[in-house]
Amino acid sequence: MSKKTAVWLIVAAFLIVIGGIVFTGVMTMLHWDFKALSTTRYETNEYTFTDSFQNVSVNTSVANVVFVPSDTDIASVVCREQRHLNHTVTVTDGTLCVALNDTRKWYEYLSFFNFETSKITVALPAGAYRDLSVHTSTGNVSVPADFTFEQLDITGSTGNVHCNASCTGAMSVSLSTGHITCNNVTAGEALLDVTTGNITVNGFSCQGSMRANVRTGKANLNDVTCGSLLSDGTTGNLMMKNVLAFDILSVKRSTGNVLFERCDADEIVINTSTGTVKGTLVTDKIIFAESHTGHVEVPRSATGGKCEITTSTGDIRIEITP
Repeated sequence: MSKKTAVWLIVAAFLIVIGGIVFTGVMTMLHWDFKALSTTRYETNEYTFTDSFQNVSVNTSVANVVFVPSDTDIASVVCREQRHLNHTVTVTDGTLCVALNDTRKWYEYLSFFNFETSKITVALPAGAYRDLSVHTSTGNVSVPADFTFEQLDITGSTGNVHCNASCTGAMSVSLSTGHITCNNVTAGEALLDVTTGNITVNGFSCQGSMRANVRTGKANLNDVTCGSLLSDGTTGNLMMKNVLAFDILSVKRSTGNVLFERCDADEIVINTSTGTVKGTLVTDKIIFAESHTGHVEVPRSATGGKCEITTSTGDIRIEITP
């Protein structure tokens, strides 16, 4: 090792030691509260309303949106938000509007050690409302079963959605990356769509069509009753239990297994490229099953609705269990 290299190594080690001593001293003064290192400042703003409204609209960027039942007959919105990244909250033409108002300077976009997430808490008197619209970029959305809407539309880029609220008309939940969870929900018709993530449904009653689409991820549907069920996907498994469609049950997958237990429909069409199709039906079906590479085991029946199952690579095993 040359003398010059040795000198630089000694200097580097010395600077590391000095840096460690300074860091330890600063954190000791801050009582080891890492949040104190954040350059982003937050504030809490609360709004209450006595004006009546039937619709709710929330447009935000990086905030979690949580709906809760109000303890009183007065609606309120509490925003825990970044300074200069506030939300305006108004009641206009029968709509409670929460909208992002970004007034940051260019240098305020540079932030370090941000340990907190903005949060919007919307407290509403429990009951029925007309339309709910929530649009986020990065953030979770939670809507409890205390509310009923005529129309419901939730969209987001990155985040999870927990929606237990029912809808007399159309329900639409669409995400780019995240998970969608619904429990004990009723709707006129429904669209659950995620590009990368999972869909989990435990109890869903839909008078019309229900779509559950996952490009990359899993879909798990339990105790579902609907007019028709359509599920498209690219990569991932579809698992169904106690799913009943009065019209058609249609499943398309490129890569992934389709597994179901005690499911049925007037007409069933399942198509996969690579994956196993295995399950039990509750009524007889006239089954056409074909696998280019795989075993096929299906019951023979001359009665019942149409059931067509095709796969390129994978096994097909179907049983009838009334």
